[in-house]
Amino acid sequence: MDLADRSTPCPSTPCPSCDTPMPTQGVLADLCPECLLQHGRGAAPRRAAADRALPSVDELQARIPQLQILHAIGRGGMGAVYKALQRDLDRFVAVKVLRPDLAGEPVLADRFVREARNLAKLDHPHIVKIHDFGRSDDLVWLVMEHVDGSTVRELIDARLLSIDDALEVFPGICEALQFAHENGVVHRDVKPGNILLDRDGRAKVADFGLSKMMRGTEEPHLTRSEQAMGTPNYMAPEQLRQTRDVDHRADIFSLGVLLFEMLTGDVPIGRFDPPSERCDVDPRLDAVVMRALDRDPAARFPDARSFAQAVIEIRDSKPKPEPKRSEQRATPQNERGRQARKLPMLPFHINGEFHQAKGMLTVDDEFLRIEYRQTWGGMFPQRKPKLIRVPLDDIQSVEIMTGFFRTKLRILPRTMRPFAGLPCKDYDVQLVIRRADAMLAQKIVDAVASHER
Repeated sequence: MDLADRSTPCPSTPCPSCDTPMPTQGVLADLCPECLLQHGRGAAPRRAAADRALPSVDELQARIPQLQILHAIGRGGMGAVYKALQRDLDRFVAVKVLRPDLAGEPVLADRFVREARNLAKLDHPHIVKIHDFGRSDDLVWLVMEHVDGSTVRELIDARLLSIDDALEVFPGICEALQFAHENGVVHRDVKPGNILLDRDGRAKVADFGLSKMMRGTEEPHLTRSEQAMGTPNYMAPEQLRQTRDVDHRADIFSLGVLLFEMLTGDVPIGRFDPPSERCDVDPRLDAVVMRALDRDPAARFPDARSFAQAVIEIRDSKPKPEPKRSEQRATPQNERGRQARKLPMLPFHINGEFHQAKGMLTVDDEFLRIEYRQTWGGMFPQRKPKLIRVPLDDIQSVEIMTGFFRTKLRILPRTMRPFAGLPCKDYDVQLVIRRADAMLAQKIVDAVASHER
């Protein structure tokens, strides 16, 4: 399928440091122009200036005394989200605040009001609920349901979203958008960063700041016919050309991009292979995803419910493989192997002199599995993660080093060949981990030690 002629100058992705769109093709691929410019001037990226404009916890507490403001849980170019306690009802809530220096701009302030009004119309288990809205001088805020979990964006980047998990949660996202469409609301910014997953794996659609009513009128300064609103890599072709007249089928296209990325880890840009040629998924999903990504809105699924039903039918009809005969008998050796395969991923980072590495580590069968991304000078992230699979026979020992400031997992390999890309010393790989993950690290140490025995 070819999306190369979509009406956008160049495929781009948000910079992880300052959210500026940066190209994904050509000689400047994965280089942020804003960060390069600021780096040349010897200044910090503009995100730092945006953070300084946000109210502190104490300042926000003084402005919203009915809530107990706890701490910030997320920041963006336009504002921040804080976790708070609603004391009267004894529940945690999320407070979304527009940057005070932007509150005086009618377009941005009205986007906040529009999000509040549209969320108030949408009471659905897969849509983040709104509890309150407030405005005081230069401060505009929303009080919303607090979702204790992660965004789909974070799970994809950390390689923690399996294909089975993706197929399990995706129908719930479709249900949320179907409900919104039936109530006359088009989201227009469906993407992994706007989908939350709570600790029970339930999906919650958030951020209706760019949503529009399919019935009624819109303010001309919010949506102009020649203005594209949304995130380029997830926008339908008709949404890239104009915004005012798009309908729910633009969200269907964005759902197709979302499902493609949840399955493969990449967004479909230019000429791309179907999902089954990129990862181990049912080939029947190819036709489903490609239909949602059709350039012609009339050729896509007629609604989000039919899209979800197509995914569910394939997911639930997948035959479950019979257990191998060798796996049916529990012996100490294969029981130890099954336990090793069940070990979750351990997050880590390594700081070198010129570059850093951040990733996840686990024990997978007879291998130490490490997935990581590198950044150079804290600015230029590696686009795709690297995978290292080190046979446990090549590991001399693994131990936990607990220091006053840092906890490390120390790996002493018999050969440094697999670790060549990591910023580490010869025959001494030290991965910095969180203290909270020490028990998980101990399980990895035990798994390697049991293999040696």
